[in-house]
Amino acid sequence: MIADRFAMPPRRRRPATRWCALLVLLALLPGSLHARPLDPGEVAYAAAMRPAFAADVARPQLPRYHVRLAVDPAAGRLSGELELLFWNTTGAALPDVVLRLYQNFPQDVFGDGGDGAAALSDARVDGKPVEPRYQAGHTAVRLALARPIEPGAAAQISLSWTAHAGPLHGTDDTIPLLGAIPQLAVWDGGWRTDVTRMPDHVYAESGLYHAFVSAPAEWAVASGGAEIGRTTRGATATTELVSGPVRELALALGRFSSIEADSGGVTLRVAYRRDGKVPLAAAQQVLRRAVQSLATTAERYGPYPYRALTFCVLEAGRGFSDAREYPGFILLLLDRGYSPTTHQDVAHEVGHQWFYGLVGNDIYRDPWLDEALAQYTTFVVMQQWDGAAAADDYFASEIAALGGRARYSLGRSVDRYPSWGSLYASVYGKGGLFIAALRERVGDDAFFAGLRRYVERHRYGVAHPDDLRRALESASGQDLGELFASSLGGR
Repeated sequence: MIADRFAMPPRRRRPATRWCALLVLLALLPGSLHARPLDPGEVAYAAAMRPAFAADVARPQLPRYHVRLAVDPAAGRLSGELELLFWNTTGAALPDVVLRLYQNFPQDVFGDGGDGAAALSDARVDGKPVEPRYQAGHTAVRLALARPIEPGAAAQISLSWTAHAGPLHGTDDTIPLLGAIPQLAVWDGGWRTDVTRMPDHVYAESGLYHAFVSAPAEWAVASGGAEIGRTTRGATATTELVSGPVRELALALGRFSSIEADSGGVTLRVAYRRDGKVPLAAAQQVLRRAVQSLATTAERYGPYPYRALTFCVLEAGRGFSDAREYPGFILLLLDRGYSPTTHQDVAHEVGHQWFYGLVGNDIYRDPWLDEALAQYTTFVVMQQWDGAAAADDYFASEIAALGGRARYSLGRSVDRYPSWGSLYASVYGKGGLFIAALRERVGDDAFFAGLRRYVERHRYGVAHPDDLRRALESASGQDLGELFASSLGGR
């Protein structure tokens, strides 16, 4: 995630609820997951992958999320059903399971969120009713089990939920569904239930998603997955989606136009509101920059495994540009059209497809690990496509100057930064300087070879700072322990 100003726009008002329309959408959903749990073997997850990576969907013990969503834009409501099949890979018997409800996070520092109001019902584990118990300010729900799930054993969770679904403030009527699906919490000796008002929320293991999204027929779905079917019954259309291994499935519903281009076998797609505030010329500029950025990052960090990468572009008019990363999906909020900041943001968020998307990290304890690498990726892309002078100007203003204002250590956890500005200076500025120091220390060949090794070893997993250190040490033959220790400092 990146933004160039720290404004806090007013909170939007929630639209009135129209339950009748929502019930009609639910009635039109093609069957109930609770009535017939889906067999994971039936799902064509590989449709979301490039051929060379199709076997990645067969990785054992990836959680399977089977989802049905009904969205009523007029009422601003979402209703969903989830079947989650997962294996206990923690090494301990689990007396309970915790799911995160990211839509229930408090309003962030930019004024977004805080009105998700996600609520669960009809929760079951292996067919037996379970009483959901909310935790962490309703951002997590605990399902206590009658019998512990033993290590290596599988369990199936089913539930229904409802939530608010509406546009981001200041944008058109496009409805982003970000963190809308309940997800397994991360097990770290216990279930992690961190909460923050900083913009990044999702800390998750990768899983496979199979989703049916129902909405009025004139609304299209943009997502981080692959569309494998669309059926229309009356005024309602249902879009069927699958994903490869992803950390979350991000979606947006809108009256979209879209343009596409190919970059090394990956379809790059830009979706934007028909007859909205985003002109075709801005969408084309985003697409051109995306092609450049993906070409550079695939060369430097290793191939992109998914068939497509989708950008959803909105005009926000907030006085600052904003961009947010999700696996296979990037949300761009423009400020009066395509700007030099947008030019940088596209490269930054494409970098996140490797650092956060493919290789996860503990965003609460090590927020720099993905953000610093994405920030530095902008510089790498600019070096190739914009020339040395433009790249050096970016480095001076957005990395060196920003890092020079940092007052806190790079290795701090999110909750120890007193403000977004202090986190931004350390994580993005000082973090970018640290990545630059690593490149200078080991040299270009070893630096990029080490990053490719880091991505390959930890693809779809969660990495930690020592994993990056080991990858660069292996590629360079150098001991980087002292540099890491001095740069990260205390937490």
